[in-house]
Amino acid sequence: MNTGEKPGKILIILNRVPVFLLSAFLVCILSASLFIRAEFCWYRHGDNPAWIDQDIFFLVLTAFLLLCVFFLVYKLGERLEKYNRKQVILAVLYSSAVLQLFYILLLPAKQFADQETVNLLAVKLIKGGYAAFNRGGYLYQYPNNVGITLFLSMMYKIFPHTLLVPKLINVAFSTATAFFIFRIYEELCRPKAGKAYGILIFSGVYPPMILLNNLAYNDVYATALFAGFVYCSIRYLKTKKAVHLVPAGLFVTAGNFLRQLGVIFLLAVTLYFIIQRVNLIKILAFFAAMLFMLNLPLSIVNAYFLHTNKISEPVGKNSIPIHMWIHIGMNEEKMGYWDNSRSYNVYTHQGQWNKAISAKFYSEMIRRNIKEKGPKRIASVYLKKNIWLWSEGTYQAEYYGIGSRGYLYSTFATRYVQYNTGLRDAVRWVLHVTNLLMLSLICVGLFHSIFKKYSYALIFPAIILLGFIGFYTLWEIKPRYIYPIYPYLILMSYHGLRIFAGKAGNRRTQNDIDNS
Repeated sequence: MNTGEKPGKILIILNRVPVFLLSAFLVCILSASLFIRAEFCWYRHGDNPAWIDQDIFFLVLTAFLLLCVFFLVYKLGERLEKYNRKQVILAVLYSSAVLQLFYILLLPAKQFADQETVNLLAVKLIKGGYAAFNRGGYLYQYPNNVGITLFLSMMYKIFPHTLLVPKLINVAFSTATAFFIFRIYEELCRPKAGKAYGILIFSGVYPPMILLNNLAYNDVYATALFAGFVYCSIRYLKTKKAVHLVPAGLFVTAGNFLRQLGVIFLLAVTLYFIIQRVNLIKILAFFAAMLFMLNLPLSIVNAYFLHTNKISEPVGKNSIPIHMWIHIGMNEEKMGYWDNSRSYNVYTHQGQWNKAISAKFYSEMIRRNIKEKGPKRIASVYLKKNIWLWSEGTYQAEYYGIGSRGYLYSTFATRYVQYNTGLRDAVRWVLHVTNLLMLSLICVGLFHSIFKKYSYALIFPAIILLGFIGFYTLWEIKPRYIYPIYPYLILMSYHGLRIFAGKAGNRRTQNDIDNS
């Protein structure tokens, strides 16, 4: 923890470099978005990334209207400061949960693709069906989905097998995420009484979060668990009490078991600890302990399944090697998007379901790609995929959340929405502009830190965001894949809104910002 000593040059660099890097990256994204619009629209382009012309006038108009809405939410948060803190928090979270519940009941979307598969496999596991772990089976190839499959299986053992169950649990986890965002912001930015209620409201009604509660998969659960890990890590720094590391470890372990992104968050926390001048021995011990815990659940699953003869070889032994995802991430035709199984067929045909053999084929393909295209062309692919991924802004919430493959039952809303492409276009547009506005507000906070020459209060979320940018520069992309980053976009954009509102408002508010 900070000892009050003047930080050394290395620590200053570690604090400032992420701010400059992220600022440059976002300026690039926003500049490109003035001319072209990244779009995912399954009924126009299929399962493909697309570029369309940007409507700059409508973009500016929509952004202005949304900014007005953001400002009203901010002011509403200020108005709530005169009420009891506990009552305000409970009222906002309760209202958010009711809104989410109403949505999933009104538009009960069916599942498809991977989320449908893991739900069906979860039911089969209850009946003793472990074929998915055998050679060529889904979990044999994709051990990253073992965690969510087992979680759903345990859920269906307790509750009836209905897709409403995981969606209802989504609501609980999304509500928890909203609370974690609120508390993280309070811990990092130290706003005066009531100044963070606005971020609680915004987190509770964030449209992609509401829509993606319809996705019975790992995204919502993992996002909440990783947010819990971030919060507990901050509490450890603030209180110096090791007791906070216990829930931190549980959160990141469970989150990683459901979705293997734990290393990104662990590295971000470790770097943040370094910046905050935590004792090096403690940092190394923390990192080693957390890294061990990340691998523990799958080790336990393997030990149990092998001991009970449910599987013949360890989970993941001959899964698809990571080389395939890196190779997909390099494909120029679809900017790192799924390449219609061309890369996957190497694993099944040439590799014969063998991890080591497949890895050799992919390694050679990657080397050939780099040699033929050259660094400049490869860099161009990575730049385009980043612009598309981070400016698209929908997380595929319209695709999964409104219902693209029918509904569990019919309501007046399903009959109106299902084939209403005009409504779907409007939803995607609002989500797209909301994302660009949030990125713009993040820039406000970053630039304010640069020009005022003070440490950026949200350096921790900034590091997490840079970690995701780096990872998905190399990896296969889909807008949904970056859903776990939305809490940190909300954190940083609200901070920028607070600065903007302070400059547009009174001096007291601005002083509060400068001192946070």
